[in-house]
Amino acid sequence: MHDQLVIEFKRELQKIAHANSCGIEQAFIQWYLDTYFEKEARKQVTDGKHDGGIDAIARYRKKYFVIQSEFSHDIFRKKSRVSPLSLKKISQFDQLPGIFRDQKHFPKWLTSVESSLRSKYEEVADAIRSNPNSVIWEFITLHDRSPAGAARLENLDSDNFYYFRDNLRLFELSLLAATPPSAPLELTFSEHFIVDDRKKTIRSYVLQANLKDLVDYLDEDPYFRLLAQNVRSKIPKSDINDNIRATFVKKPDEFWYSHNGITIICDQANIRGNTIVLKRPSVINGAQTLHSLQGVAQRDPHATVLVRVMEIYSGEGNPEIVRFINDIIFRTNQQNKMNKYNLRANDKIQVKLAKDFVKHKVFYERRIGEWDLNKRVLKNDGYEQLKVPQMAQYLVSCRPDLGGVVVAKKSKEALFSEPIYDKLFNVSFDEAFLKYCLMRYCQLIFKQFRGRKNKGKRFLLSTVFSIIWTSLARSSNLKRWMQLNSAIVGGFRERDDAGLSTDIRDVYRECMDMFRGAQTKDPDFELRSFINDKKWNDLLIKKIVPHVSKNIQRHMSQMFP
Repeated sequence: MHDQLVIEFKRELQKIAHANSCGIEQAFIQWYLDTYFEKEARKQVTDGKHDGGIDAIARYRKKYFVIQSEFSHDIFRKKSRVSPLSLKKISQFDQLPGIFRDQKHFPKWLTSVESSLRSKYEEVADAIRSNPNSVIWEFITLHDRSPAGAARLENLDSDNFYYFRDNLRLFELSLLAATPPSAPLELTFSEHFIVDDRKKTIRSYVLQANLKDLVDYLDEDPYFRLLAQNVRSKIPKSDINDNIRATFVKKPDEFWYSHNGITIICDQANIRGNTIVLKRPSVINGAQTLHSLQGVAQRDPHATVLVRVMEIYSGEGNPEIVRFINDIIFRTNQQNKMNKYNLRANDKIQVKLAKDFVKHKVFYERRIGEWDLNKRVLKNDGYEQLKVPQMAQYLVSCRPDLGGVVVAKKSKEALFSEPIYDKLFNVSFDEAFLKYCLMRYCQLIFKQFRGRKNKGKRFLLSTVFSIIWTSLARSSNLKRWMQLNSAIVGGFRERDDAGLSTDIRDVYRECMDMFRGAQTKDPDFELRSFINDKKWNDLLIKKIVPHVSKNIQRHMSQMFP
């Protein structure tokens, strides 16, 4: 077991416990509900003295999830063996579906339950009698698997027991912004073969699978959880999309011969007859195909596609396995033209930035198309969009040693190549967020510029921003300002500030004065050429910063006294 992942998991549970004024045992239940289910799911923690052996109930996608938990401190103790789940706990929970189905014994059992929970339990009982498949019984625990207990199950499905490795895997996925996880995927196939890699302990399945199964699955996966670990999001309308749909609808028997295939990784795969069931599947190559076919009405059950499944389990946070998965994602998506910044989507630094920006109502778009998928909802919730390439440009504008403003205006691809990428994003969130706030504020002020004198102002935006940051960076208070800015939701832009806006205008005017001075010597000299010249940019910083830095620092100190 890898200590770092366990330590982070414990910290997360302690944070939830503190926020909800509860013990870590109940925090584990709350964490599971928040991580496994979408925000719109109706979730209720029922854990208590007279809970009837049920710790939580969730209503999600027309189904009830009845959950029992059993916490264990074993995984948080050094060199401690994780004990198996007790047979008694398994047996008690296994009896509940039968009690809920029994109209004679259920009312009597209900009298032993806390009165505030009875109506909810009656709701579940009505649902299970009407349609047994509408109620899912889950057991979540930090204990180890109990083979003997699983063998004795009469009413429950052993696949719905989530042990400590499963929950560590769920936590790991949450760190990669890949939660809630996708539901199990069942594929029908006509031909298949299996390849075992004993060295890497990975089993691969190569299938001639029914494409309709994948398209049907998307109907119940509106948030595309199946594609959460794919570096591609929805690809804009293109001829390729149209051709994929046309082949599926008009010539389904030719799809097998026309498509390169779909690659899926999963935690566990089980073959039952001519079907394969994948636990926590994630498509890492083939996203464009699935997006293209979503919602297609005519679905021929005979259309097949090459599917390669890799059963890779990294539930203990093995960094080698995580790195291996990321390498597979990177390589399989390089085969088709794709921007390098999309290939960096699942890098830890990008995932962490995305999580931190959420606190400030900023949607950090790691993969192209993510914003458009939920644009209306995000805007209604008050989010604003920040694309990864934009962030890279903001960062490099403040780094003359990496090329500064001139590089920021060139190819975005270069910013995501080695060695510049690692140097560029090797910053704390506090620093990245302050730079973001400063650039957004500069953009706001620039929009207010009017008149012919300000023609071409957009060319100077990055340069002015760079000068403002360089002035702040000369102060010993910079770190404190960064921390105080991050402590405010939305950053300093939420404050009414006249001083900094004046500084931005002053810097802009000084830049324009230097340009006009250069233009007097060469009437054909253009502002675009002026800004795209590294020598002029370096000179602007050298000449202007000494004039303005004291005022800029003073105004920042007034904002953050």
